[in-house]
Amino acid sequence: MKNINLGNVKTVYFIGIGGVSMSGLAHILHSLGYNIKGSDTNTNLQTTKLENIGIEINYIQKSENITDDIDLIVYTAAIREDNEEYTAGKQKNIKMYSRAKLLGKIIDTYEKSICISGTHGKTTTTSMISNILLNHNLRPTISVGAVFEKINGNFHLGSSDYFVVESCEYNDSFLEFRPYIGTILNLEYDHPDHFKNLEQLENSFLDFAKNVKGYIIINKKIKNVEKFIKNTNAKIILFGEGSDEFDYKIISQNRFIFQDKDITIPVFGIHNIENAVASLCVAKILGININAYEFENYLNPKRRLEQKGITKNGVIVFDDYAHHPTEIKFTLEAIKNMYPNKKINCVFQPHTYSRTKGLLNDFSKCFESCDNLFLLDIFGAREKSGDIHIKDLKNLIKNVESTYFKNFEECEKFLSENLKNDDLLITMGATNVNLIGEALFRK
Repeated sequence: MKNINLGNVKTVYFIGIGGVSMSGLAHILHSLGYNIKGSDTNTNLQTTKLENIGIEINYIQKSENITDDIDLIVYTAAIREDNEEYTAGKQKNIKMYSRAKLLGKIIDTYEKSICISGTHGKTTTTSMISNILLNHNLRPTISVGAVFEKINGNFHLGSSDYFVVESCEYNDSFLEFRPYIGTILNLEYDHPDHFKNLEQLENSFLDFAKNVKGYIIINKKIKNVEKFIKNTNAKIILFGEGSDEFDYKIISQNRFIFQDKDITIPVFGIHNIENAVASLCVAKILGININAYEFENYLNPKRRLEQKGITKNGVIVFDDYAHHPTEIKFTLEAIKNMYPNKKINCVFQPHTYSRTKGLLNDFSKCFESCDNLFLLDIFGAREKSGDIHIKDLKNLIKNVESTYFKNFEECEKFLSENLKNDDLLITMGATNVNLIGEALFRK
């Protein structure tokens, strides 16, 4: 990595420094000798690591934090324009970068940058590719959207020209990136608070593909895949069943044949096989000599079909970040295949009112592989309110027994009193719904 061209910048202030990607960016700039400061609303694993290397963090976001020595402010997409620190930065005419803009500038300094995009599977595929590069001692820098145990966190600063980046389409963030290799794992409608329809989302991915400098790896299942072939100067690599070079044959839920190699992955689900194949395509492009045991030491990142353990009364507890109907469907099907004789209980908390409303019909049909469904109020996240309630979803669900709980405590109490030996519980959602499953270990 070469030094980043930020102009005459010495001190950088991160608003939301504890974020998964923001903390990694702070680490990179700190390693390059910049003076780093920042703020967040709560402490977490990331803020603790940053403070341990001497970075000053404020936990109340107020205008006084924006001092005259600050040359650049970096902010996340979740920061609103009425945020005191953001407003103070504007008033002082301090240079302002979005998280994505700074990340794009950093990506530009790596010759072998790899950006993983798609509606689903970004975190898992980023981790799988990272695992392969680490296995082959290629010393990559890694930015992934969850805790990946292989690097003991969500970010790893390497010492080579390889940079593996989870690349999100929300707010068109990934359009700031110009990677050597890009992947598009899949493409389905999501983020209705930003994208008005599937066509607008597709156009965003088309623009991402145009920005790729070397190779673009695309799942051939994607609808209108021919548009990508016509609208990019990068070399197109199609993967999927029936592809000429990057074909694969599924043997079971965690085993497949790829280029004459019989490969087993330690995670279940056809969707995870697709993620693994995409990561192998990246490896082949990079000239890595893959082997049949490439995933033997792979562990999924946290909150991706993560087995939390077995409670005192014999309940198997899983947790998953799934928050889109397709992700939920695939994850529950994978659990069903892993434990065909278990009663599957699912706790789900929707993430954002706009997604719940925009994909309501799909949400009503994605829970059919579970036996009992427990629903919690919608988590608004960046949205303060919405004209939809979780009961609107409950009323549409026909093929699964569903129960609504108004808070975590009620749900925890019911589960601790009613789940029996050999039952299986999975908590689902892009929220802290995992705390419900974890609470059962304290009962």
